[in-house]
Amino acid sequence: MSKITKEEIYIDCQPVNSEGNVIIKEKNIIDVDAINQEITDDLFSKVLKSPYFSILIGAISAFALIHLSKFMIKNVIKK
Repeated sequence: MSKITKEEIYIDCQPVNSEGNVIIKEKNIIDVDAINQEITDDLFSKVLKSPYFSILIGAISAFALIHLSKFMIKNVIKK
């Protein structure tokens, strides 16, 4: 099938029987990228909500604050 432009009209014709049921069923197309994105979003959300992640962020923040304080105290005292 060619790429459809704005000016073209695409009509999806599917043969039906006398009862209106589709005779030829299309294969289900799996959007792997969408599934991977959903899994990634779910995993990322779980990691952010994890208590271990909060502890890690707290430890990194405390470490940075302590070292920044030491650096500031040394520079203020030397001047």
